[in-house]
Amino acid sequence: MGFDTTQRVTGAVGLLFLAYFAAHTVHKHNQGPKPKQEESLFAASVLSAIPNDPRMPFWVVSQPSKTAYPVDLLLKIRVVNLQDKRASVDSIKVEIMGVTDWIHLVPIPPQGMAFFGGRLSSARQFTVSPEDISEVFQSEMTPGETMEATGFFESSVKPVVPVPTPFKFRITLRDTVDRISVFENTLNRAPGEQPMLGQSSIRLFGELQDFSSFKQERVGPH
Repeated sequence: MGFDTTQRVTGAVGLLFLAYFAAHTVHKHNQGPKPKQEESLFAASVLSAIPNDPRMPFWVVSQPSKTAYPVDLLLKIRVVNLQDKRASVDSIKVEIMGVTDWIHLVPIPPQGMAFFGGRLSSARQFTVSPEDISEVFQSEMTPGETMEATGFFESSVKPVVPVPTPFKFRITLRDTVDRISVFENTLNRAPGEQPMLGQSSIRLFGELQDFSSFKQERVGPH
């Protein structure tokens, strides 16, 4: 039995439609459902940074061991608990972007140490607020709580290489159940224009002291 022109055209259109529908269905099936992205557990950023200045360097000093640790960067960091339950940060890793790659910033443990500013031959002690980063972020955070802390860091690269401005930071947080969150942020102003970690956050006090006989060391990689 033959087909007239109308029937042949109608059949061709129908076959094309079925072919398109089948291909489209297979394509959607192969794609599958998109994986659901895990919601952020925390938010973290570097609020301000003070790089080492030869005119007014910072030191973390251990008087019992007669050791002075040079500070390459003094950072103020903020962490926010975005969860609807209590949570704790087990560890924090901070990196700064160098010319071509990320540079790990090694925290200088402040326990049993004193903080001084100036040349070692004429340094004056200072205090910093808010509290030290290692103590604050390991405490339990309530839902929605914001914590800020100050950290003393040395560059893992020696000699210290120049870092382009504006500074770009990457923070990696690990919580107590081994979940990891990573954040990046850029400080848009030049280092000299950065606020000194907030108003009245650094306070020099006491008499000038001479630590020129102390050995200078670096903490080294963690």
